[in-house]
Amino acid sequence: MEDAYSRVMAILLASVLMFLLPMLYISERQETMAQSWVLTETACLVDAVRNTGVLTEGMFREYEKRLAGLEQLYEIQVTHVAYGLYESEGEIETRQERHYTEEIKEALLEQGEYCFAMDDFLKIEVSDRNGSFGERLLNSFLAEDLETEKIIAYYGGTIKYEAY
Repeated sequence: MEDAYSRVMAILLASVLMFLLPMLYISERQETMAQSWVLTETACLVDAVRNTGVLTEGMFREYEKRLAGLEQLYEIQVTHVAYGLYESEGEIETRQERHYTEEIKEALLEQGEYCFAMDDFLKIEVSDRNGSFGERLLNSFLAEDLETEKIIAYYGGTIKYEAY
């Protein structure tokens, strides 16, 4: 009886080693490629906005459409930091105004574009909300619900406004 138990355990261990581990490895490689692609697309959008000083609705929709083509569910956070000088009681102060995704999307829908001033700062952060196939497989194998949301792309820069 003990011999049968050890054979069953050996078969289970072999099946895990032969099927689960290669699937996790391939999934990890696929996730790395997807992260690289998302970062490249994010860099292209941010650089286009940095050079022109304008984010159009078409640019943003195309960006969302390209990210939606992947299997993961992404959340896009856009932050615009506007710097300004203000005079207060005879002193000049520097202030920051922050505009976030909801406000920027609202302006895109109403006006078709969102304009930035020179030297403003734009940041786009993309996070994966549902995790990769490998993470979901590992979570189901371990019977645990590990946190799956993580930032996979973070890109930003100062607006140059070089649209001549």
